[in-house]
Amino acid sequence: MMIGCMSYNMVVFKSTLEVAMEGSKDPFVLQTILDSICVGIVPLCLVLACFAALRRKISPNWCLLGLVVFGFAATFLHLV
Repeated sequence: MMIGCMSYNMVVFKSTLEVAMEGSKDPFVLQTILDSICVGIVPLCLVLACFAALRRKISPNWCLLGLVVFGFAATFLHLV
């Protein structure tokens, strides 16, 4: 239970993806959609994925490397 509370307060993920929709004045903003589903769902999923990997005896170094790769990929795709 403590992991979910800490991830909501300590892990931040703000998406900057905006796509202009044809025939609409307002662009599609990914962060508002994610916040309408559940505030803080992406950080919680990242923390739970790392937690599951650690329970499967995967090295913490691989978890950190995976998070760094995810960060670079998200930045490259203009998600963050």
